[in-house]
Amino acid sequence: DFNFLIDEQKQIKRDQDDFKNVIWIGILFFLFVGISSMHLYRWKQIRNIQTTIEAIKLQLSSEDIYLGLKEVEEEREEVATLERQLYRIEEIEKQLEKKDPQLFSLLYEISQKTPLGIVFYSFQLDRTMIRIQGLGDEEKAIATFKHQLEQIEKIETIYIPQIVKEEEGYGFSMNLRYKDVVEDEIE
Repeated sequence: DFNFLIDEQKQIKRDQDDFKNVIWIGILFFLFVGISSMHLYRWKQIRNIQTTIEAIKLQLSSEDIYLGLKEVEEEREEVATLERQLYRIEEIEKQLEKKDPQLFSLLYEISQKTPLGIVFYSFQLDRTMIRIQGLGDEEKAIATFKHQLEQIEKIETIYIPQIVKEEEGYGFSMNLRYKDVVEDEIE
């Protein structure tokens, strides 16, 4: 009589063990699916980042970037050249102001009378004259410059020996004679 109870208890214990096994298999299955999903998600993120890196590499190696950098470098060299020229001009200005304050004030007045569109290439000074070579963007700018210079009291005559049409505008030479020049006044 007791045998049927033992068999029944064994059957209940087997059912409980089977239920525990099913629960463990379910937990392991969900754990496996979760880890696999997480791995797949991370793999997809890594692929997206690699694709973005490749796109950025292509952009950085593109010719537009290269040309832009080349243009910036050229502008940097031009700025450096202009800074060197400005330094030289400032040094000349200091020397000229020390040597002859009247001539310095005359050059200052000339610079103040210079209209937009006029660029100077050179100034040559001697005892009686200033020779200017420059470029005007149009003939009218050169005429305006001459008219402005005629208003300076220290200048006696203004002579423009030539105006030449160039690619950038009109090149010109201009001779300015001082008024009442004393021989030892300007070196």
